[in-house]
Amino acid sequence: MDFEALANQHKDAVYRQMLRVCGNREDAEDVLIEALFRAYRYLDRLEHPEAFRAWLASIGRRVCWRLKRREAVLPLIQLSQMEGFDIPSTSAAPDALRWTPRLRQSVNLLFAVR
Repeated sequence: MDFEALANQHKDAVYRQMLRVCGNREDAEDVLIEALFRAYRYLDRLEHPEAFRAWLASIGRRVCWRLKRREAVLPLIQLSQMEGFDIPSTSAAPDALRWTPRLRQSVNLLFAVR
């Protein structure tokens, strides 16, 4: 299977799909590059070359969703690095998970409806 030919044939269409999914050009470009890398890495798993575009788009959507999840959590990670904030380990028992009052207040401010 000629990966380069398949990638060149379908990358523009998949990029347009990633623009809609990711919402901006920078993320769409990054996602397409990551999706192409993953597709190349796992090309042996693709049974039908005619399904390449759909397969690449599927990989791209998953990469974009992971990126969006990471971006959504970033403010909490940044807050946890500030002095006086402590995000408990997720490996602790559920009843042991306690947010400090300052962290809870900051999270509420972040997600407050304006």
